[in-house]
Amino acid sequence: IDTDSSADDETKRKEQQQDQQQQFIVEEYDEYEEKIDISFTIEEEEEEGQKTDTSFTIEEKHNIIWLILGLMCFKFSFESLGASISLFILSRIHPSEAISTLALLLILYGLSQSIGSMMVSQLTRSFSPSRIISFFMCLFAAMAIIYILLEALSGGTLSHPGRWNPYLVFPIYICMGGCLGAMELIKRIIPGNIVGFNADKLRRMDALVHIFYEVAGTAGAIASTPLVKYFGSVYATLLIPPLFILGSFFYSRIRCILLVPRNEEQTNITDPTSLNTSPPKKIIKMILKGIKNYIKSLKMGAKIVFFFSSSLFYLASFRLRSSVSSSQID
Repeated sequence: IDTDSSADDETKRKEQQQDQQQQFIVEEYDEYEEKIDISFTIEEEEEEGQKTDTSFTIEEKHNIIWLILGLMCFKFSFESLGASISLFILSRIHPSEAISTLALLLILYGLSQSIGSMMVSQLTRSFSPSRIISFFMCLFAAMAIIYILLEALSGGTLSHPGRWNPYLVFPIYICMGGCLGAMELIKRIIPGNIVGFNADKLRRMDALVHIFYEVAGTAGAIASTPLVKYFGSVYATLLIPPLFILGSFFYSRIRCILLVPRNEEQTNITDPTSLNTSPPKKIIKMILKGIKNYIKSLKMGAKIVFFFSSSLFYLASFRLRSSVSSSQID
């Protein structure tokens, strides 16, 4: 009888232990489930917090309107420049030298764009991007005015070319290339300063701006053909000075944030007193530093291409591109 009672007690004890283990497992599962629910709610709250308002404020809408107007003025008038310069070189220089002269001019033009973009990168530390692009658009317009005045003062008309040295177009076009490189760099900086680097707003803004930019570019490309046909190679650029000056005014109306190092606070450009006034010596030093950085990058690129066998194919790719370009010109 004692043996049977002890066996029953042992069985009951085992059942109790199993019940306790099952209850512990159930409680542990319930706690785990609660933790999962809490983590999901936290993640949902974080996602809701990250989903910031993508609607533009009144000030941002005004800035976007000014940006679109400035870009359209730039793109519409700029489309006639390439055809104008190419036709000018091919018609004013002896045919035996025209192609090589045009190729040299285009190479220097591209090089000046690189130098201009490197040079202006230093100016963004002390000046508003909208003011920088306004200045370079006015400088570009001044170069176009000089180009037109040289033709007009030398007796050039719509039917007869002017009598001036065609090689004077080199410094004009190279200076235009430097201005264009600076403007292209600043155009990529301004959108982020308008909407505060909000990814959703940037996507919406880029899509909207790109539509008007392409429409203006297509319209300018279509208009460049009759402009060159009826006004000649030089006077076809008559739209550049007024539209670039107008675009410069539109850009100057943009109010954005001054780019500063990360350890400093951002400055609002809407307050004119918040902008650092750099002396001319400091501006010259910044420009020279940009040119120095450009030369250093050229040296580094040359080392990579010429001293690493895996990078030699870059030369062939550039050569292929130049061959295709020259065949298109021919």
